[in-house]
Amino acid sequence: MVYCGGFSAGNFIGSFLEERLLNAYVVLEIIMDKTPETKAMIENIRSDGYGATVVYGKGRDGIRSIIKVICRRSDIPVVTAHTENRGFICITDVKGCYGGYFPMQRK
Repeated sequence: MVYCGGFSAGNFIGSFLEERLLNAYVVLEIIMDKTPETKAMIENIRSDGYGATVVYGKGRDGIRSIIKVICRRSDIPVVTAHTENRGFICITDVKGCYGGYFPMQRK
């Protein structure tokens, strides 16, 4: 019983510390309809200093825009606020990043 409690506490504390303290990067994949509003949202994300790569795909109801943004975990609310709850967002942890475009450090 003690072993199970210690193992569980270690996992919980480790996950908590990783999420709160580490400056980890994530990939946000935002899937939305291909509309002028989506294009404006992409430009707003870019004007905030984030890089956004757009890929087009075919969904059940037509063409979709898949917007990929690599940002810090702490910046997720800033980026997702642009979607106004209109898209499907998938968040994936990134093990490492090289090259590319990243916003300057915020003060």
